[in-house]
This record gives sequence, C-alpha cells and structure tokens, in this order.
Amino acid sequence: MLVVPVALVLVAGTLADLYVADKPVHAAFDRALSDAALALSLNVQVNDQGHIDVHVSREILNVLKTDTLDNIYFQIASANGEVLAGDPDLPQVMVPDTGTRSLTTRFHGRPVRLVTYRSRIRNITVLTSVAETLNKRDQTIARVLTTALLTDLLVLVLVVACVWIGVRRALRPVDNIAAQLDSRTATDLAPLVAVDVPHELRGLIDRLNSLLHTIDQSSRAERRFLDDAAHQLRSPLSGVLAQLDLLLEDEADPAKRTHLLSTQEAATRLARTTQQLLVLAKSEHRAYTYGESSIVDLVSLAAPSISGFVQRASGAGIDLGADLHPAAVVGSSWLLAEALGNLIDNALTYTPRGGVVTVRTGEQDGAAYLEVEDSGAGIPLEERELVLTRFYRGAQSQGIGSGLGLAIVADVAQHHDAKVTIDSGEGRRGTRIRLEFPAVH
Repeated sequence: MLVVPVALVLVAGTLADLYVADKPVHAAFDRALSDAALALSLNVQVNDQGHIDVHVSREILNVLKTDTLDNIYFQIASANGEVLAGDPDLPQVMVPDTGTRSLTTRFHGRPVRLVTYRSRIRNITVLTSVAETLNKRDQTIARVLTTALLTDLLVLVLVVACVWIGVRRALRPVDNIAAQLDSRTATDLAPLVAVDVPHELRGLIDRLNSLLHTIDQSSRAERRFLDDAAHQLRSPLSGVLAQLDLLLEDEADPAKRTHLLSTQEAATRLARTTQQLLVLAKSEHRAYTYGESSIVDLVSLAAPSISGFVQRASGAGIDLGADLHPAAVVGSSWLLAEALGNLIDNALTYTPRGGVVTVRTGEQDGAAYLEVEDSGAGIPLEERELVLTRFYRGAQSQGIGSGLGLAIVADVAQHHDAKVTIDSGEGRRGTRIRLEFPAVH
C-alpha cells in the first residue's frame, strides 16, 4: 500500500525534474553555439566598396573542430544566400532581425542543433551559422535522468525502510496481543493485557475485553442455571424412583407389578438421560474452566468410579476388574469421572453374563491414557465414528440407553485435548475404548 504510491510519486518527480532540467541544458548549449557564431562573425569585414571579406584563422577553426563527442559545422553567408565560408550545404535559416535563432534540424542524415546569428556590417547583412550534433546534450540529459533515478531509488528505499521500521515498532504491541490469543484455549476468557498499544487500537482492545467479560458473565450465569436445573430435576426424579420401589414392594397383583416395572424402567431412563444431558450442557459451557481445572490423578479418579459399579457387575455376572498404573492429566476431575462412568456403564450394558470388563490407566510414550475394555459383542468398524455422536444407537444396542454416553466421552475428550480411539478387545473380541491425553509439562 505504501511502496507503489511512493514509487509513482518519485517517478513523477523524476519526470518533472527531467522536464525542468531539459530547457536549461539546451539553453546552455545554445548559448555556447551563439558565442561561437558571434566569434565567427567578428572575422567578417566589409570594405569601402561593399565587398565582404572573411578571414577565419586556423586557430579558430581548430577550436571549432576540436570536439571528441560532437561534430561542429559552420557557415558564413550573405543575406542573398551566397556562402562566403564554411560548409556550403549547411541549412540556411532566415533571421528576421538582428540577433540569433536556434532550431533542431538534420544535416548529413543526423540531427543537429543549429544557431544562426544575423549581423549588419556597413549596412551589409551577414548570416553566421554554427551547428552541432546532439551527443553531449543527450549524454548530459541521460546523466541528469540517471542521477535523478538513482536519487529517487535511494529515497524510495529509505522511505520504505523508515515506514517498515516505524510500522513494525508501532505494531509490536499488536503482535503481543496476537501471541496472547494464540496461546489461549477457546475457554480462556481473561482480559487481554495491553501494554504500549497504539492509541488507534486502544478502543479495539477495550471492546474485545468488554466482549470477553460479557461472554464470561454469560457462561457463569449458564453454569449457575445448569447447577440449579440439575438440583431441581434430580430431587423429584429420585423421589419418583423411591416411590416406585415402595409400590413394587407392596404390590402383589402381577398385572399391576408389570405396569409399575414399566413405569420404573421409563423413570430410570428419564433420570439417566436427564443426567447425561446436564453433563453435556455443562461440558459445552466449559464450567470446569472457572477454577476447576487441575492436575488429576487417574488412579485416584478410577478407583471410586469402579467401586460404584461393582454391585451392578456382580448382579449381572460380569467380572469387573482394574489394571491401574500411575498417570496424571490436567483437567476437570468431575468431567473425567463422568466420562469414565459412561464408559463403564456402556461396557456393562453390552457385555453378556460371564464376560469381563477391565478398566486401565497408565502412561505410554509420556502421555497418560484411560481405557475400558469389555468382552461384549463389539462395535462394527463402520459405526465407530457414529457412536461418538449424540443420540446414535448402533444396530446391536440394547437396554434403556439414549445414545448419549459415548457422545459425553467424546465431548469431555475434546475439552481435554484428548484423543478417543475405539478398537476391538483382546482376541479381536469385544470393544476397547481409550482416551489418550497430552503429556503434563
């Protein structure tokens, strides 16, 4: 945006310099030719009888003819065109009055500058002409143009250098702002630290900080709403399930027990789906970023989660085991616990009686992992990406699931910059789902 306009301005300035310098250069050379014509005219004499006598000395001729760059011609003629001395075929120019006349013409096929001086000696008009080729003029104009171009080029380089240095120094605080933004995660809403920011950008930074503050306040309000909603929904649903349990214990009529069991199953599914939706919503709004992100020991996280499913696994005839090795990640403990709970829940749901579910933690190549493997029916290769999306249930789905369990796992993994991989279990049987976390620095 600066180089091209500045270059055009300097080129225009060079052309203007050339135009301005052209006339003085030609005027100086014309003046020299006029002086030569005047000097030659002094060698013309007219006697008393009106006879014109021309005596041009050899010295004068040597001065006229000695030029390494240009050829010089001269002619002395009377008013009626009679050539008295010099080059007879040199073009003659009429000068209406006493004085000189200059023009550019051609002589022997070459352009020349011709100056004719008209003088009167004893009422006799004499025309003295001196012509010169244009080599010195052209070289002088070329030197003027070259000097102007080199000067303008140097000025252009200096201007661009000064502008570049000034712009870089002025925008260095902007680079600092960009570095701050590059180093942030999508959930970091702290105000930008602006040091020595140019006045022109101060308003932009203030408005960005205002926007970040507004988003921060909105996220906090959404977190409070979700916490309140979770409390308001869990309590009545827990009450409904408790009342259904009591009704089932007291009800002896098989038909009514069947209806109550159906109602209990629907209420259990509603409670589970509600819990998963709330977890997804809280995960989307990154509630863990507000003071909940910390170093989490996966062994300490996994142990209580496994314990919470032991009774269910025992009742279903499934061997729920653990292979826990030390590993740590940076994140939210409650979200990671929710993800692990969903993995164990899915594994128990799709593992038949007599099967095995194993929870593993550890490190591989410096990165922590959390893994759940089962000996169930497995997930077909073409469905392994789809089961990570919301409300998708595969062809082999069973139970009261809503298709949100693995979607929660994928969402939690994304917020922890973790990678979710789904493979077959040992012996190409069952399913192994692993969360691989970035190394803790």
